[in-house]
Amino acid sequence: MRFQFKQTMIMIKIVLFALIAAAIPAAYSYADVPPAEKPEVEYLLGLVRASACKFERNGKLYDGEKAYGHMKKKYEHFRDEITSTETFIEYAATKSMISGKPYLIICPGAEPENTGEWMLRELRKYRESR
Repeated sequence: MRFQFKQTMIMIKIVLFALIAAAIPAAYSYADVPPAEKPEVEYLLGLVRASACKFERNGKLYDGEKAYGHMKKKYEHFRDEITSTETFIEYAATKSMISGKPYLIICPGAEPENTGEWMLRELRKYRESR
C-alpha cells in the first residue's frame, strides 16, 4: 500500500511538472503582427517620426517624435491584442483609450485628419508600391 501511494505521488508530481512546463511559454508569448507585416508597422512609425505634421492627442499638439514615442508605447502595451498592421493602427494610432477622443494629424496647408484614416491610406500606398 505504501509503495502504491509513493508511486501515485510521483505520477502526480510528473503530471504537474509537465503542465507547468507547458504553461510557461504560453504565459510569455504575445500575439503580434505577422513577421511579413512588421516592415509595414515600422514604415508607418517611421512616417510619424519623420513627419513635419503635428499630431493632436486630447487637445494637445505634439511633433512627430513625441507622437512616434506615444504610438510605440501603445504598440508595446497592446501587443498581445495586435494581430495585423490594421489592428496596430486601431490600437496605437486611432484614438485615446482613456478619453475616446480621436487622434488627429495636422499637416501644413491641409485640413486636420483622423490619424487612423491617414495611416490606413499610407498603408495602402505602401502595399501598392511593393
